[in-house]
Amino acid sequence: MQQAAADVLMSRQVDRTGERTLAVVTKVDMAPVGLHEKVMADDVKIGLGYVCVRNRVGDESYDEARAEEAKLFETHPLLSKMDKSIVGIPVLAQKLMQIQAASIAKCLPDIVKKINVKLSFC
Repeated sequence: MQQAAADVLMSRQVDRTGERTLAVVTKVDMAPVGLHEKVMADDVKIGLGYVCVRNRVGDESYDEARAEEAKLFETHPLLSKMDKSIVGIPVLAQKLMQIQAASIAKCLPDIVKKINVKLSFC
């Protein structure tokens, strides 16, 4: 948990309010006790929330790791109680795509406007 506190302090240097921060909790299989309460409490105000993932172990393939991750979140006495919307690499990938799409949608109109201004001078 000391590392988590250090990570929060580091993220605050670039995102003071925490609204642009997505916390990815790795190696959840190593320390599941209290994890559910921690990510649900969000006492450090992580704006984009948490995603908990299981890292690949050894020479597991991507597919093997995802199967083991799914099994972990389905069968572990503590981790299986976590909301499925905040667990797994597929959820992380989906959240990252949504964040990227929202960012593009927000910036694109201004980019198009600037391009049109430049083109009008040609």
